[in-house]
Amino acid sequence: SFDDEVDVETGEAPDSIFAVSLQPPTCTSGNMALGSSGPFGPKCEYTCNGVRSGPECLCAPGRFGYDCSQRGVFDPTNSAKNATAVETDEQVVVTSATGTGVTFPAGSVMRTLAMSVASYTV
Repeated sequence: SFDDEVDVETGEAPDSIFAVSLQPPTCTSGNMALGSSGPFGPKCEYTCNGVRSGPECLCAPGRFGYDCSQRGVFDPTNSAKNATAVETDEQVVVTSATGTGVTFPAGSVMRTLAMSVASYTV
């Protein structure tokens, strides 16, 4: 038996035991900086075809998938042609001529924003 073991009855650890908090990997490879494409994920196991932001991969318009590797085909028929102002205190629905769109509930934005809808087939 070791003197450093946890007491089974009380669950208390001796003073000589300490915990270490491990930081997630930063996914830097060579000169690759945060905000560029390259490795991402909890263990840097994926390749981002967009822009890395921490452990995530942010896709450009028309790119889809967890790693932004899929390209979508823009569908102008189901896309809203003009941007619509979305106010902070009212519900706004942004739709295309065919009725495809998005509803922004009242209080869903922090300030007035111009929103539009782009539809893609993936």
